[in-house]
Amino acid sequence: MERLSKMPRYVYSTLFAMGISACGGSSLLWEATYESADANIAVDAALDAQGNLYVVGSHRAQPQDANFDYSGLIVKYNSSGDLVWQNSLPGVTHVHDILPVDDNHILIETTNDWLTGIQLSGSFHLASAADGSPLQQLSNEDTTLWTEAALDQGRIILLNRYRLDNDIGSELQQFDVNGNLTNNLPLTGTPLQIAAMPNGGLYYLGDNEWQSGMRLHALDENLNLMWSSVELSSLNGLCGRFAGFNPVSITTDNNQDILIKCSSGLVKLSAQGALLFTSDYSDLMRAEPDANPELLEFELEPSFITVDNNNDIFISTTRANYLAGQIGNLQTGNFSLLKSDTLVMKISGATGERIWSDDVNGYLLGSANGVTSDFYYPLAMSIIEGELQVTLRGFRGNYTGVVSADDSALTYCSEFTDLYYPLNTCALDSVANAYARTLFFDLGDGMRRNGPSYNEDYPSTALVGTDNTLYMIGDSTWEGAKQYIELNALGQAILSDAGWAEQRDSDSSIYIKKHQL
Repeated sequence: MERLSKMPRYVYSTLFAMGISACGGSSLLWEATYESADANIAVDAALDAQGNLYVVGSHRAQPQDANFDYSGLIVKYNSSGDLVWQNSLPGVTHVHDILPVDDNHILIETTNDWLTGIQLSGSFHLASAADGSPLQQLSNEDTTLWTEAALDQGRIILLNRYRLDNDIGSELQQFDVNGNLTNNLPLTGTPLQIAAMPNGGLYYLGDNEWQSGMRLHALDENLNLMWSSVELSSLNGLCGRFAGFNPVSITTDNNQDILIKCSSGLVKLSAQGALLFTSDYSDLMRAEPDANPELLEFELEPSFITVDNNNDIFISTTRANYLAGQIGNLQTGNFSLLKSDTLVMKISGATGERIWSDDVNGYLLGSANGVTSDFYYPLAMSIIEGELQVTLRGFRGNYTGVVSADDSALTYCSEFTDLYYPLNTCALDSVANAYARTLFFDLGDGMRRNGPSYNEDYPSTALVGTDNTLYMIGDSTWEGAKQYIELNALGQAILSDAGWAEQRDSDSSIYIKKHQL
């Protein structure tokens, strides 16, 4: 069986009721394809300061044998699209994150779990930028619950949440560019996120283990505390890791004021840590507990935030749709994540007032034995000549349940009563369409216009380059998923070794296309 083959284009056209028409265009600057006897899978990518492109993921040996023989993969291209080197990492199954450190080093995160979209416990390694070979392991997924990384002027900082015997703890670890541990700081409470300060030092966001007492702390280059903010009570309960899936970010504007964004909430602090304002966009997330199906919307990754020259704030994010009840002939059973939308907004950098918002709503309709639904989520965002560009992923799948022995008129998604996070428990039966598109929004009033569409199979990620360029990276099979929302788009098959393996029998190549927007 061909892995996730698309339905004919004419079938898709009869289903497309959403309203993103195919217009606009971009100039293709160059394209490259990485292929070999193995099935090659892209998961993530990054650009270094010289414009070199790193693509990380996995390759599967003997593609036609429907096996799980995965090894990690790193591929490097120069700024002209020429292959510089490729390296296989047989000790791991996937590489799902990469961070260029300097001209000689890269930081990679690996896993031995093929469910790469659940990023709770990866291992971080310092590797050579010359050939991709690992130089030093900095953390181990066998002992860490999750890890975040940041670069602070040549220093590598890891925020580790770890389990030791029956105890859970947290610490900051500081390494030099050669992977030597130079400092560490044990932490109390629950760590949430770290980010480098613009002029050196580290921001650390954490609470007191009970989703209260949340504060931002500023640490100097030796991890000494410089100041702590007041309690950010408006974010309590919004920044919880939710098994690692909630968006939690720390960034700065042009005045070095600090923006902390969590699920449906935002605070702005001065560069010295004083609270300037809070902003709430939870009204853009619907809750309909009395409807059938019951609906709850909430925010998931991917999520992006940026500012313009006036320090006004722009957000593009994923709005997940969590449904329970009957849709057509399908009974979801417990809550099931069956659809997602892309939400875009502008917030005043002076007051926190929301100036405009727009959304790209996914399609959801019951079918004879399931549903047809869309998963939309952003891949990249940047400001270009008075407009906000948002490049989003579009995926439409036909999802099915199983026929009930008690009522043949209904089909049911699988019941997973012990899951503590939302999950699409229906099976992906076929793919109606898979693509990406760039949309442009006027910075002032949010007026939307369509940009180019990218119809290559299974885009994995997009990167914004210099001079208003966009890199689109993907592969032929979509076997490696970085984002949790992707696991839901893939359907229940991700939970079944047997069902999943039967589909892992296709060749796959990695594609890279650089566009001028």
